[in-house]
Amino acid sequence: PKDSPYSHPVVGVANGRRVLYCGTGCGHVVCIDLATGAPIWRFELSQGGIGAAVIVEGERLYAVHGKENVDSSTMGRMACLKLGAEPAAGQPGPLELTAKEWELWRNDDLVSFTSSPLLIDGHLYC
Repeated sequence: PKDSPYSHPVVGVANGRRVLYCGTGCGHVVCIDLATGAPIWRFELSQGGIGAAVIVEGERLYAVHGKENVDSSTMGRMACLKLGAEPAAGQPGPLELTAKEWELWRNDDLVSFTSSPLLIDGHLYC
């Protein structure tokens, strides 16, 4: 890891199995099988650690960071990733998710180093 991650994990269900979603010190958002500890997928969001917790609602995951982006020179962004296409248990992993396939939207004007966003009544606050 490049940085210390401050993101706390979020437990969810994907393809009928309990999973853990979390930001990492190396700038990824990850999904891990809780029963086995096996990585399911990872999405490279930033060039440094992700300090804010992710939010999972239905088939969407919201993540924000304050470090340099991996695909531009801007600092920070909030992104919404689509969920629901995780491989079934026993399939090889982890999948390397790409922005083109998995990012529903992004906002490069929203930046957060350690404060986690909130989702209340369909409104996302950062």
